[in-house]
Amino acid sequence: MPEKNGYDTSIAIREYEKTTGRHTPIIAMTANAMVGDREKCLRCGMDDYISKPLIIEELMRLMGQWIDLTGDTLAASSRGGLLSCIDLTQMRSFTDGDMAAERELIHNFISQSDKNIVRLTANRIEGSAVAWVEAAHMLKGGAAGIGAVELSRLCAIAQEMATATAAERNSLLLQIENAYANVKQALQVEGILD
Repeated sequence: MPEKNGYDTSIAIREYEKTTGRHTPIIAMTANAMVGDREKCLRCGMDDYISKPLIIEELMRLMGQWIDLTGDTLAASSRGGLLSCIDLTQMRSFTDGDMAAERELIHNFISQSDKNIVRLTANRIEGSAVAWVEAAHMLKGGAAGIGAVELSRLCAIAQEMATATAAERNSLLLQIENAYANVKQALQVEGILD
């Protein structure tokens, strides 16, 4: 700013990174908390999103996913930092490193997971929500199957929310969406997901 806003700057940084092979973590911090703002940030190449007013614990948790807060070095500056959200060992025990089989398995995971995210979104309701629990259960299993440990852990929490408030479900869904976006990005880095 003032010549470029955060969206344009993120796009420019990501274009530049194509020539360097490096990845700089970008976290949007905005007063906007409207539906679709987070998705717009991610589409522009940002890694994450947090809205104001800031809760310091949430900010530290979010930053801790991208930088080492103890040593102040970038956790995501290398390929390994990004891939820490997924362990492909279990999946590869089934595919024996067959890239075509891995791509098919991941395609099926993404297809089913997208549907479950939609079901979770539609069922962020007050009180009892059987469809929420079912979608969380299915997403948890798929995530565990490809080694997405954090995503699976969050879905296990969601699965236990047979009765909850809409606000509780919405808060957890934001974490699930963030973890899912990280998994997809890691799979792209691995070359398994287009």
